[in-house]
Amino acid sequence: MILWFYNLVISRYIHLKLNSPHFESIHDPKYFIKRFMYHQKYMPDYISLGLCLLSCLFLISLIFDKIFKTEKFIIYSFKKARNSSISIIRNFLRFHDSILEIANSDDPVSCGSILKKPPLTKELLDFIVIGSGPGGSIAVDGLHEAGFKTCLLESGNASFDKEPMPFSYAEMLYKYKYSGISSTMGNASIAFVEGATLGGGSEVNSGLYHRPPSCVLNKWESKFGLEGLSDDYMSPFYQRIERDLEVNYAPPNLIPNASLKLQEGANKLNWSCQEVPRWHNYSESGALGGTRITMTESYLSKYLSTGGLLYDNSKANSIKQLESNDWVINVLKGDSKEVLYSKNIIFSCGTISTASLLKKSRLSNKAGTSFQMHPTIKVTALFNEKVNRENMGVPVHQVKEFSPDISFGCSISSKPYLRMSMLDYPDSLDAVENKWEYMAIYYVMILPEGVGSIRNVSFFKDPVTNYNLTCKDSRNLAYGLKKLCELLLAAGATRLYPSSKGFKEISSSKQLACLPEKLDLSNSNLMSVHLFSSCPIGENRELCVADSYGKVFDKDGLYISDGSMLPSAPGVNPQGSIMSLALRNNTRIIENL
Repeated sequence: MILWFYNLVISRYIHLKLNSPHFESIHDPKYFIKRFMYHQKYMPDYISLGLCLLSCLFLISLIFDKIFKTEKFIIYSFKKARNSSISIIRNFLRFHDSILEIANSDDPVSCGSILKKPPLTKELLDFIVIGSGPGGSIAVDGLHEAGFKTCLLESGNASFDKEPMPFSYAEMLYKYKYSGISSTMGNASIAFVEGATLGGGSEVNSGLYHRPPSCVLNKWESKFGLEGLSDDYMSPFYQRIERDLEVNYAPPNLIPNASLKLQEGANKLNWSCQEVPRWHNYSESGALGGTRITMTESYLSKYLSTGGLLYDNSKANSIKQLESNDWVINVLKGDSKEVLYSKNIIFSCGTISTASLLKKSRLSNKAGTSFQMHPTIKVTALFNEKVNRENMGVPVHQVKEFSPDISFGCSISSKPYLRMSMLDYPDSLDAVENKWEYMAIYYVMILPEGVGSIRNVSFFKDPVTNYNLTCKDSRNLAYGLKKLCELLLAAGATRLYPSSKGFKEISSSKQLACLPEKLDLSNSNLMSVHLFSSCPIGENRELCVADSYGKVFDKDGLYISDGSMLPSAPGVNPQGSIMSLALRNNTRIIENL
């Protein structure tokens, strides 16, 4: 009740007093608040609790204001909190604002599984694969094809009455874990997203494809003792993935103008820029120029069409071994608790959930102790020519002049995303409504030194992620930000809006000198869509959770096959690395059984 009152009354009160322009477009406050609270309900509980405490604080403040007539003091205090150097306060408020922007965007679609719902089998299976992301889909399809009795367990929804538009609010609400809102703790609060639907991360990933860089493979081999990475050995797996997913380059007429601006700026500065292929079928017509060849379009389609067993809305809660050495999985399916039995289990729950489940089930002490991601900081650019449109599609250019440490790219730039990127520039938010076709979001991505952890906290149902960036990471982000701004100005941008509190908009090269040499992490709005390395594989038992082919150390019948197995940050979109290693590891499992 407190949350409802806060969201309906206090939010409008505060934001209208602060002249927040997006509130003027809310025609039905009750419908808006309903969506807002629905979104908030599915956030991680450690963030939802923070927002709840803030809600109570502002409720008390409003009551205090009404009694003692201290409106100016309340508004001043709110503004002070928004500008606070205490990052946790500022970030909670920013989460609130981000939800407002998302919830006030396009209408969601009706959502519900349309697959047949068989009861969970009591049969002893050969393999249970937990999670249907790239690693899990490749594993379950290969095992099923080899004749093993398999089952795929997916915590998200398997299908929808109506498919949400890519990169829309509806897709975020129904296909992303925690409805797309989550964050790390630590010296830098980094917002991150994970897929939570059939196909996992492949359903929400842009589909840009990279083979793992040779310098990264060398590091994995030398530091982690990861075997079987030679070109001769890996080449067939790369080729199989690229054939199955139709990896190819976009036709020139389908490349967004916002993407071409990266190429234009790089050419003027004589920097290295490359077009990245995608797992995408461009032969079909449509607003986005074809179809992403996700796991549901490829491996899962084949698996299900040949009788593969799938249970959706089924979350693996804990795992234990029986005296027979078989494994039992306790499954939460809606409001009921079920069990599944299997000789072998493959963890493909995602970087955070795989580590959390292993720790919760006391199967590995090292799980979750080496968590990494690709931290990014964004810049919104305004041009004199149109670079954006409805359903713009995925930008395919990346600048690699400073790789592997620093890369530049272009993000999806829909209106809700643009408004979120402009939250630190409230006086310029009207530009999103009036000039969104002339605006696009660009990012700096770094190869980090920082390492985080994933912990299960007894009074939270959701695992808590901690992540600390190093001084070098902070300098690389700052240097990358300055260089990206230089590139965008060279490409014709007239205004630049770095996503960091306290930065002023940039309109000339002279202003670049004002950018810091080291990024203030507490005031910077960092995010990531690439998570990995919480359960690294390799032969170095001091650093790794599983051997080179994903078998958990000292646990017969347990394997890892998702982003968590990557020993360290690859510096590129990790999907290609995950899929090639998953196919390699699965081939070895089948050969050994």
